[in-house]
Amino acid sequence: MITCVKVEKFEPFGKAFCSQHPFANAPSQADSPSNQEDKNQTTYKWKLRSVRENPDCYEELFIQNNTIVWSVGKSQRGRTVKKCYTVKSAVLDCLWCTFHLPSGHSSRDQDLMITGEPLHSLCIVQNDCIDVLTKDGALFTVTLPFPVKQVVSLKEGLLLERTTEPGEVMGQKRDIPTMFSVRHPLDEPRPVISKVQGKISKICDPTVSLVFTCSDPPLVMTYDFVIGLHSVWHVTKARAEDCPESPAHIDHPAELHFSNILHHPTPVLSAGAHSRLSVATPTSFSPFRITPTSAIKAHAQSPAPIRLLSPALNQISFNRTMSPAIDSPLGIGLRSPLAFCSPSTSCCSSKEESSWDSFQPLLPEVCLTQVWQETQIAVRYGIKGKASKAFLTQDKSGATFLCYLLGQLDKLRGVQFTQGGDCLEFTNAFEIPARDAVSMEKLNMMLVLEPNCTLVIYSGMVKVLITYL
Repeated sequence: MITCVKVEKFEPFGKAFCSQHPFANAPSQADSPSNQEDKNQTTYKWKLRSVRENPDCYEELFIQNNTIVWSVGKSQRGRTVKKCYTVKSAVLDCLWCTFHLPSGHSSRDQDLMITGEPLHSLCIVQNDCIDVLTKDGALFTVTLPFPVKQVVSLKEGLLLERTTEPGEVMGQKRDIPTMFSVRHPLDEPRPVISKVQGKISKICDPTVSLVFTCSDPPLVMTYDFVIGLHSVWHVTKARAEDCPESPAHIDHPAELHFSNILHHPTPVLSAGAHSRLSVATPTSFSPFRITPTSAIKAHAQSPAPIRLLSPALNQISFNRTMSPAIDSPLGIGLRSPLAFCSPSTSCCSSKEESSWDSFQPLLPEVCLTQVWQETQIAVRYGIKGKASKAFLTQDKSGATFLCYLLGQLDKLRGVQFTQGGDCLEFTNAFEIPARDAVSMEKLNMMLVLEPNCTLVIYSGMVKVLITYL
């Protein structure tokens, strides 16, 4: 029999800490006076996770406006602040992530993602960049060449979902990638490829959205709101021979949507520019390759495309701890539309078009292989059918389940899977009524809140008992 001995109201530790913080309640510098008036009522959110070394302790990430408080402890009264970080703009999200430093030798397993020493970090997502703060105090800045809708952590690095325009969803031509990966804080976002029944292509579908990721096993769950189905993907390393080739010719030169520049300091490029994604200058730290003769030719003809097409220029600064979009001297010029055109030539000149051929796009490093998809049903719920949360749980026999909650439909769906090496097999899909659910890792059970507000404990898909408070 399971009983609740004591029920207490949970108050995040960071809330009390921020009340004494001098900058936690101050408006960010990026907010206009009208936005500051709308933010009189402070909003905040927090995340919790258990500490592997000590399961009785848990870490808390508390986000309030532009301040993040990272604390650890066993109880709310006895907690220690590990780091407190304040940025200049509003914080969109904050998450833990593990990068891996490159090793001096190549891995024998071509599908192995991890290649070097782990770099445990805290990633702070803002409008135009991601600040990566390591445990030893080092700070890296990943400049975002596009607005992001969602950022999640992988077993190694980050997975970014690009914000799509309404015209992309309705349009027939979908050749601009929507998923990107960052495996090291000094890398630029690279497009992600997918493998479905042996067919390999870049993920360019604006109707596919991220739902859930986990590191053990490395899985990604997505939802397609057109067909109304969830899919599960296995995360592996992209092989060079599997990477789809980039188009050899661009029909239209790069164009800028100047309406977005005021809201996003880094320019948002058109389809023609994105097809040669993330072009950068041929320096030692750039992942692009360029021949010496073509580099001299491109530079002599027009330097404007280099400034226009390289989001990495925002990131170059002598002080790596500064925000590239604000503090970098090169980033100041990128705020003006005139910076993208040279005085003597136009952005649409034929000379600038020819300089495209001197560059090569970044090759994908992450491949998502589809391992499971929901069974097609007669009713398509559209955007309402997207899972609001997902988690892994086990039953008393040790079987592992992937459960995902359809919050707007009051349903909890799950599927059992087994892993044998790199092979994943999904069986025994089920569905139960639920408003919310959470995994109880220590008991190998999950707690489900039914639509009638009753708490029920499940072991996998088996109903065990009702919990009374």
